[in-house]
Amino acid sequence: MSPRIQHLAAVLLAAVVVVTAARDEPAAAKNYQTQWDTVMSILNCKSDSLIPSYICSVISKSRWGWASDDPNDDDEYTPDHPLPAPAAGRRRWPVMTSLNLTKYVDALPRIAKIRGYGIRHGRPVPIKLTIGMYSKTWQFHRDMPPTPVFVYGQSLQTATFPGPTIVARQGVPLAVEWQNHLPDAHILPWDPKVPTAIPKKGGVPTVVHLHGGAHPPEFDGHAFAWFTRDFAENGSTWTRKTYTYPNVQAPGNLWYHDHALGLTRVSLLAGLLAAYVIEKPELEAPMSLPCGDHDLHLVIADREFYTNGSISIDQEWKPEYFGLVITVNGKAWPYLSVHRRRYRLRILNASNARYFNVTLSNGALPFTVIGSDSSYLSRPVTVSNLVLSPAEIFDVIVDFSRLPAAVTEIEMLNTAPYPFPNGTQTDPNLDGKVMLFKVAGKGKVDDMPDKSKVPEHGVPYASVAALPPPTTTRYIVLYENQTAPGNLYINGLRLEDPVTETPKSGTTELWQVINLTGDNHPLHLHIATFQAVKMTKIEGFQEFKTCMIANNNTATCNLTQHAVGPVVPVPEEEKTWKNAVKIPPEFMTSVVVAFRLVEANQPYPFDATTEPGFVYHCHMGPRIQQLAAMLLAAVVVVAAARDEPAAAKNYQTQWDTVMSILNCKSDSLIPSYICSVISKSRWGWASDDPDDYTPAARPLRSTADLPKYVDPLPQMARIQGYGINQFGFPVPTNLTIGMYNKTWQFHRDMPPTPVFVYGQSLQTATFPGPTIVARYNVPLYVTWENHLPDAHILPWDPTVPTAIPKNGGVPTVVHLHGAAQAPDSDGHALAWFTRDFAENGSTWTQKTYTYPNVQPAAGNIWYHDHALGLTRASLLAGLLAAYIVEWPELEMPFNLPSGEFDLHLVIADRKFNTDGTIFMDTVGAVPSVHPQWQPEYFGEVITVNGKAWPFQAVQRRRYRLRILNASNARYLNIRFSNGLPFTVIASDATYLSRPVTVSNLLLSPAEIFDVIVDFSLVVNPNATDIELLNSAPYPFPTGTPANATLDGKVMAFNVSAKWQVGDDMPMQEPENSTVVPEIGVPFAKVTALPPTMKTRYIVLYENMTSNDPNTALTMNLYINGLRLEDPPTETPISGTTELWHVINLTPDNHPLHLHLAEFQAVQMLQLVDPDMFKSCMLQHNDTFACNLSQHAVGALQPVPEEEKTWKNVVKIPPAYVTSVVVAFRLVHNNMPYPFDATAAPGYVYHCHILDHEDNAMIRPLTLLP
Repeated sequence: MSPRIQHLAAVLLAAVVVVTAARDEPAAAKNYQTQWDTVMSILNCKSDSLIPSYICSVISKSRWGWASDDPNDDDEYTPDHPLPAPAAGRRRWPVMTSLNLTKYVDALPRIAKIRGYGIRHGRPVPIKLTIGMYSKTWQFHRDMPPTPVFVYGQSLQTATFPGPTIVARQGVPLAVEWQNHLPDAHILPWDPKVPTAIPKKGGVPTVVHLHGGAHPPEFDGHAFAWFTRDFAENGSTWTRKTYTYPNVQAPGNLWYHDHALGLTRVSLLAGLLAAYVIEKPELEAPMSLPCGDHDLHLVIADREFYTNGSISIDQEWKPEYFGLVITVNGKAWPYLSVHRRRYRLRILNASNARYFNVTLSNGALPFTVIGSDSSYLSRPVTVSNLVLSPAEIFDVIVDFSRLPAAVTEIEMLNTAPYPFPNGTQTDPNLDGKVMLFKVAGKGKVDDMPDKSKVPEHGVPYASVAALPPPTTTRYIVLYENQTAPGNLYINGLRLEDPVTETPKSGTTELWQVINLTGDNHPLHLHIATFQAVKMTKIEGFQEFKTCMIANNNTATCNLTQHAVGPVVPVPEEEKTWKNAVKIPPEFMTSVVVAFRLVEANQPYPFDATTEPGFVYHCHMGPRIQQLAAMLLAAVVVVAAARDEPAAAKNYQTQWDTVMSILNCKSDSLIPSYICSVISKSRWGWASDDPDDYTPAARPLRSTADLPKYVDPLPQMARIQGYGINQFGFPVPTNLTIGMYNKTWQFHRDMPPTPVFVYGQSLQTATFPGPTIVARYNVPLYVTWENHLPDAHILPWDPTVPTAIPKNGGVPTVVHLHGAAQAPDSDGHALAWFTRDFAENGSTWTQKTYTYPNVQPAAGNIWYHDHALGLTRASLLAGLLAAYIVEWPELEMPFNLPSGEFDLHLVIADRKFNTDGTIFMDTVGAVPSVHPQWQPEYFGEVITVNGKAWPFQAVQRRRYRLRILNASNARYLNIRFSNGLPFTVIASDATYLSRPVTVSNLLLSPAEIFDVIVDFSLVVNPNATDIELLNSAPYPFPTGTPANATLDGKVMAFNVSAKWQVGDDMPMQEPENSTVVPEIGVPFAKVTALPPTMKTRYIVLYENMTSNDPNTALTMNLYINGLRLEDPPTETPISGTTELWHVINLTPDNHPLHLHLAEFQAVQMLQLVDPDMFKSCMLQHNDTFACNLSQHAVGALQPVPEEEKTWKNVVKIPPAYVTSVVVAFRLVHNNMPYPFDATAAPGYVYHCHILDHEDNAMIRPLTLLP
């Protein structure tokens, strides 16, 4: 069997490890050529190479496609010169001392203008332009060497820094073919640990975004629409060579720049930026604004240079780029000779991260602002200074005639700290200067008389009040990763995470943008125009921030109680429709966003809803999401070794050879950021071929030394599964939830553990996943996305029926356990899909599932992975989470504990290796049959909400505990160490008809009990700890007893001291007004449902290696002797009830789970002479032939009172016939399903011991009309 794995980007470029490493140290010192030859002898495409053939085609390209990322290398990696000469080394030029550069010696360049329309019969008409990206040199200062740059132009000779200004006409479309003439590698370093466009064949990816433009998505310059030279390669959303700009937005100032994924900051730094103007003569001519030579662009940007003239930038990603050299129109501190008259200055801050606060000689001359970004103001505003964020434009008039005659020079100065607003102060001799205006003498006359003026009025665009009312209010939260400062996220999500902002085209929305970072951020939305209307200070900022980092939920963190500080007005010069708005730290900025044309107050005249959509982001170049360490350094060898038998390829020797070069010892070539994952690369790519070489087993961790109760119990984030309309009523909503690979800290003293987890983003994903809180009878639509790697992190067994994609990837599908939903949203085992829906199983039909939420309260259900053959491994890895269906009208009268007193306890057992990874057997119970599969998985570490033996501090009051046993196979028999009782109010998805008080709870896997615990009943008045203990043997009921110091403990509750009158510092007595309801919910009883239409006999078998009970080993398990792939035999009629007699012929208790249906056990009757009956059944598989009626006459065991409700899982004890009434209808209203439950692919039922379910105790369940 060939390895079922998609190497794709992770294997990426076969020799990249050595290439990248060689760039980190001087080649001479590392004997690069020798090491390259050694690695190539193993990795390249010669003789008995390990490297798979499909990687061979890119090996040589990988060598130079990841070319030098330092412009100061003397030699580039090119096909003709693939290796740097040892003598050349890695010379690193020193950074230039900018103070030595004389200011104001270079004249301000006038940027060339390209007319973006033709003239026919005196009228403007559409045309097509061809503009290319070129590599050339540019002289930034008279005294500097020429600088290598990337620039736009209509030819190499005419390309400039910045590029030519395109002047378009409103309403006249312009077609531009953007051509990439850039070299094979970037001239500036970029960081592969940041999500980046990486072509397979080398080259510099580029794509152009017209910033501030309104155009269809395919012309927006999407980050994934990149292309390389001659369109040799392109990104996933690239569709065409030529972009069409309708130019339908209001007349104003825009700009165009590079927008390729992960390269924006370096490509703009290199020079790929330029201005774009939309004119509307009939509107602007009456304004009599300065024009011609008196209408200038000032494109300001900071840079740092090496002494050889090349642009200096750190080798690895940094949160901001700041340079001390201020350039204007591509010149360092230039001068402009002006006459004493009015000038129009269109000032664009094209810096990566630097804000500017500019004045003219400290306020000697004011700016009259007539426009900002792509819109005019409704009335000009005169100010003494301008604060420009990156990407922001101010259109101003400066009247030099107002200067005294004696003043002949005036400086443009900058006082904005960096980062803004609380960073380093500018140096008055460096970045505190921008440019100089040399003012002509008083008597000198301009050739063109000044007939310009400052208009009294601007352009009265549609005001905020004139637009349609906002249809949606969104909360946009800007975070900074606390463990890696500089990693910033919007709402905890990244570009690659699912879309959450989905406005309707033609509408307006109110965005409340909350800045939890220390910096001001320029927010930019593609296509939309928007304006800030107010800025509200957040009171108790640190408290709110801490809560948001933990919960990522403004409602949970009581935003309304924090956003009550002083309201700071929006500056008058920014009160117009913008393309970038400043978001100050510790403020909530209210932004009205128009997804329509504001000048005409009309919808867009094109389809703005097509793929690939648009983006919004902070416009500080380097502030882009990082990924974890890029590649697994040795994955090439590891993956390759799986393509051939280990013995034939002498794998271990080759591994050792490569490790001697690539590992993190002594003079290793490997860069430090890869070192941390080298060893993991060997194990993290789990082989999916049992015949492949398997590395030696890692040592198992001895968990007896882990101290108990040192980690607090986490509470999973809650996601609201419904919206609220303008009338306050719940309405359906859409969610996007992904499966991610990350690490999780199970215990304070353990290394982080690789896991698979659910979340709305990689950052917010948790173990268990977020709890979805839905509303009864309010549909919820969830798009489940697979972001998992190419291979599973845990072993699996291909001899068990398993979802195996052809092109690699981890198959997943989500089942909402306990819910009533149509078959196509049920998560059928064969409805799996891989990353980006690249492949899917035979019953997959749709990306988005619909959950009607019509099942009754208490609604304690859960969602988890359900892919064929992988359920046990994927749930063990972490793909599980809780789901609640609320029914306030029913539940509020109960007055149950709520808020912080309503807790989920998701209990699961695990076993760990010493490196923190989850242990799962790699050798099966019967390896000759199943090389890896074991009949049950048991771990001695008991985790609750993803923590090993946690503690929970509680007050002396009632708490509601929703306890879910999410273990693969372990039963739990839990009790409190001090005998405190549980009052059971519900089990699984339904309330009991009357609460039941018990001293212990027996939970099978997948079973839920909803209980109230009153900690005010604790007798000890002092602060005290009580333990939650477990005494269930494993396997249950006759297996190994629980170890009192390991799996016999679950968690601890730290009970506060009792409040007493006379205490020196009395604590407030906890409020305990909640009650235990006297009655529950009287759902339809068994007798109230329609009479059972059919009686079925369901028999659970275990297939053993022999008949000797002392030596026999389990090979697989069956229901009625059949497997999932066998034709369905259970075909109930939808809307009916049936009686199932479930007969357990195995030694274990089995938790039976039926999809869709609700059911309850009504009696358990012991078999007499079970061995005789079993022997007959194994031979005949026929209850009638084996005289069941003569064997099912033993003791009658009552169903426990706490289980007498409609369940989603029932326990089936061994050697018993358990009679189960199954309702294929809704039990709370005794009605049929409100959807077609008879559609394909149907449902399944199975044992919920996951190892049993996977092999092969699962059967189809097909409902008939």
